[in-house]
Amino acid sequence: MIYFNGELRTDEAVFEFQDRIRLGDGVFDTMLVIDGDMMHTNSHFERLIDNAKMLHFSNIPNIDDLKNAAHTLLESFESLNGRFALNTLITRGLAERGLAPSENAKPNIAMRLSPVPKAFPPIHAMISETVRRNEG
Repeated sequence: MIYFNGELRTDEAVFEFQDRIRLGDGVFDTMLVIDGDMMHTNSHFERLIDNAKMLHFSNIPNIDDLKNAAHTLLESFESLNGRFALNTLITRGLAERGLAPSENAKPNIAMRLSPVPKAFPPIHAMISETVRRNEG
């Protein structure tokens, strides 16, 4: 189930080709939800809004709008036992062809809830470093 601009949808294809997300013109956040409770909600949504402001989005939703959207999505699930990731994406919205954003574009807001494991497997990393050698 996906929340998109005030509607609950079952399909994954919610963005139109004219949406500026295809140019990377958007902000996103992933929030942990445990047994139906969103963790650090204000911090997540404040950061999301601040990032949209940095990109000079117009008509940015406020925290209450985002909380209401998230609650609408969460209430659409029969059971919320366990851990979930709430992905929120705000794009600048639809625009004409070209790189310049529309001045009064209406942002698109999408949210998706996905289950996450109780624990993640260990991460194996190799850190390499370039060292200049003084030969010669």
